[in-house]
Amino acid sequence: MRRTTKALPFVPTEIHVSTFEDEKGLLGILSIQTTEGILDLALDLTTADAVANAVKEIRSKLAPERQKKARLETGPGRSVGNTESERIVPFRYC
Repeated sequence: MRRTTKALPFVPTEIHVSTFEDEKGLLGILSIQTTEGILDLALDLTTADAVANAVKEIRSKLAPERQKKARLETGPGRSVGNTESERIVPFRYC
């Protein structure tokens, strides 16, 4: 059966970043808590670059003057950290 209505997008509420290493190498783990549950993504360097470029493209289309104000308020590279291998990136839904 084919779906006739489009599902609403997940709304992120919290984002966690960590790393995992196995015999094949290092992977970045992006865990996004949403209103529907957790979405975990394992990213190698190429995929992480692609996601970063996609987010950069989206940000460039959002209100540029608001981005500049946010950078001035928080400063570059600020985050809340639990351990050296895990950082929690606060997410504000506006």
